[in-house]
Amino acid sequence: MADEDSRGSGSGERDDSQDKSEEPTHRRTERARKRGQVAKSVEVNSAFILLFGLLFLYFMGAGIVINLGEAMKTVFSQVGSIEITQVSLQRILLQMMVTFASALLPIAMLLMVIGVASSVAQVGFLFSTYPMRFELNKIDPFQGIKRIFFSRRSVVEVVKGIAKILIVSIVAYFSIQSVVDESIMVVDSSVEVVMAFIGKSSLGVGIKMGLAFLALALFDYVFQWREHQRNLRMTKQEVKEEMRESEGDPMLKSRIRSIQRAMARKRMIADVPKADVVITNPTHVAVALKYEIGKMDAPKIIAKGAELLAQKIKAIAIMHNVPIVEDAPLARSLYQTVDVGETIPDKLFKAVAEILAYVYRLKNTKFGFGLN
Repeated sequence: MADEDSRGSGSGERDDSQDKSEEPTHRRTERARKRGQVAKSVEVNSAFILLFGLLFLYFMGAGIVINLGEAMKTVFSQVGSIEITQVSLQRILLQMMVTFASALLPIAMLLMVIGVASSVAQVGFLFSTYPMRFELNKIDPFQGIKRIFFSRRSVVEVVKGIAKILIVSIVAYFSIQSVVDESIMVVDSSVEVVMAFIGKSSLGVGIKMGLAFLALALFDYVFQWREHQRNLRMTKQEVKEEMRESEGDPMLKSRIRSIQRAMARKRMIADVPKADVVITNPTHVAVALKYEIGKMDAPKIIAKGAELLAQKIKAIAIMHNVPIVEDAPLARSLYQTVDVGETIPDKLFKAVAEILAYVYRLKNTKFGFGLN
């Protein structure tokens, strides 16, 4: 299992996938996750970063351009009035760098947050150093060529790349065509209007292409998830082995339960001499009862058994002078409804009390168990 998992879901193709007909267990999925083998599409990250970056520029780009223009005017207006020295040039360059950084920092922070958020949305919070582990098959040139040219994933990547180019190109063509029709209206406008039109139109075209790219990215995520699940699929034997590892060997568990039952039976048989009475079926069932006046609210069963065990309980009772009373209905009811160590139920209270009263009278002992 460990070796099988080390070749796991995110590391490549499996030659025996046709034999893996069982869905992955929760333990298999968690083990793969701890090793960094999760369903993730880098296309989703790229699409969200591209789309939100373009949207930010579409709504905030004009303000950024105006602020940069004003800053540049201020800088260049000072050039003619200051002495050009190494110190003054350094100060001007530093001022320009600060201006550009303050203008571009918001979009840089936004893109960083979007990149992290899109990753967390796909796989949650996960940190694993397992993918960085050195493995010889990672540097095997033959395995590398096989993964690149002859694997199912490589074929899908080629098809996906072609589809991406076609769909984005079609969207770009129709978007640019609509912009060209609108550009006739600004031919005689001022330079500022033309530049604003070009900038806004370019961002509009970019946003439409970004939406198309996002649709492809979501499709890619679905594919990556299905591929991940396929790679995690297990054979029937693997499922059995994992169940044996997590729940224990069934044969060993059965043996343990058998030993536990034998020990419980031994303790139960040892308690028979302490009983006040044994109620029998008369041959198939035997139930030993005990009642301590002032210490128990009601009598309780300290031993019970059927067939050979019932015969053994009766034999021990005879050996230790424990009274045996034959009452088939009561014996069957006690055997079927009350476990060893439990007190008798209310519905059997009167019948048991009558038997105990009878036993105590035989022993010529004061009976302190009253009847309602």
